[in-house]
Amino acid sequence: MADVCSGALGKACLTASDLQPCHQSVKGNAMVIQRLVVGVAAMLAACVAPTPGPSTQPQFLRGADWAPDANPPYSAAVVHGDTVYLAGTLGFTPGTRDLPAGIDAQAANALAAIEANLAGLDLSLSDLVTCTCYLADMDDYRAFNAVYAGYFPTNPPARTTIGVAALPLGAAVEITCTAALA
Repeated sequence: MADVCSGALGKACLTASDLQPCHQSVKGNAMVIQRLVVGVAAMLAACVAPTPGPSTQPQFLRGADWAPDANPPYSAAVVHGDTVYLAGTLGFTPGTRDLPAGIDAQAANALAAIEANLAGLDLSLSDLVTCTCYLADMDDYRAFNAVYAGYFPTNPPARTTIGVAALPLGAAVEITCTAALA
């Protein structure tokens, strides 16, 4: 039988099959030692058990507060653990499903909508860690950058900008972001 534990000073040896002491000084105390071993094992198991984070299940944010005048087949935001994932946001005129003309207005509206969505979670633009920006026309890159920079004067999130062939509803820009909960 293999030793499970041998005392550091050679005072006790416990075998896996019967947890019987093999040293004279502890003979007759098998039940005490067995209870001690079981108790220590339980404490060790508790120490290595995974500790769940703030949210072990994702929270899907949908409905009128997140997508006014629409019922999209996706969540506007998902909170999981310490992370908030925002769905792509178009630059609608606030309170409508109308897209204004031009990259400047659409970019400003999209970023303002992202800011409002974050505020609904007690977050701000400073909590963003990354943004992915989709432009229907890469010739709008410079104008988009000018608007974007106004929303992030210091410590902007990491960003990727991708030129695409088209965006939903003929939009000029769509922005998706990830934020960290404080």
